[in-house]
Amino acid sequence: MSLHNGPNIPINEPLLVKYLAGEASPDEAMAIDDWLQLPENRQTFERLSGVWTAAGEGSPWQPPDVDREWHVQTARRPVKRRIPLLLYAAAAMVAVFFGAGLVYWMQRTPAAVVYTTASTEQVKVLPDSSAMTLGPHAEAAYRAADGKRILSLKGSGYFEVKADPGHPFAVEAGQLRIEVIGTRFRVAQEKDSITVTVDEGAVRVVSPDDSLVVRTGMQAVYVASQRRLELLPVAVVRSLTFHNASLLEVATTLEASYGIKVVLTDVRIGDCQLSTSFTDKPVAYVAEVIAASLGLQYRLEGGTLYFDGDACL
Repeated sequence: MSLHNGPNIPINEPLLVKYLAGEASPDEAMAIDDWLQLPENRQTFERLSGVWTAAGEGSPWQPPDVDREWHVQTARRPVKRRIPLLLYAAAAMVAVFFGAGLVYWMQRTPAAVVYTTASTEQVKVLPDSSAMTLGPHAEAAYRAADGKRILSLKGSGYFEVKADPGHPFAVEAGQLRIEVIGTRFRVAQEKDSITVTVDEGAVRVVSPDDSLVVRTGMQAVYVASQRRLELLPVAVVRSLTFHNASLLEVATTLEASYGIKVVLTDVRIGDCQLSTSFTDKPVAYVAEVIAASLGLQYRLEGGTLYFDGDACL
């Protein structure tokens, strides 16, 4: 006879004690039998069974004959046995032991602090007092573990890292790992590229195939499709201001200011209007803000900046 279709029965220490004492109903016995299929549950049960045996309350537990027990218990009411207080205390001690272990494990596992942005960038202060400017539609998760500060980044961000030589700081962005101690730098992620620009200090950028050190005024550009990591100088313009300027006009200004070539992959986006200003920003930052403002995509390849997308409404 199968009792698997009976109601769900929660398994807890008092029910296990009833089971060992021979007081569990057939439904309860079947529920416990199913519960014992998991190795960790069987280990918990065997601990209680050992305490039961040591307390002198019966023979060591044996798997029940469910059909026989069903006939016996439906034919007569079971004779109840007095469950000793010692066994209840033992069950409580087992519960406390596992609860304390769970709390200890949770305390040992560092929780990540997650930051997200919508359509605008936001300034965040990390738990170590480092400052982060998180770009539009980005996500960052900060955690401290094993003496290291680690931040996982999706999107773009600008970082001013608090110096702490005893606790290295690292940013994980796509396939890159950027290792720092104390510096100011920016990470910009696009569909096929990641750009790391250093304003102050130095970072080590590690890709699957290569690594290099990026110092003040330099930037590392990683192209994922080509698995290429290269070091380039950064041109920073003191001030740029645009007021209802077309993207075509903006592109001309960027070429003159940063000494780069700007390509609009669709001539229609040249009519997109832009009003904004920049002060002391590298071209990667400027390109990202322009692209986000106009709903476009951009990429930097060597000395060429590409803008791509649909015509503005």
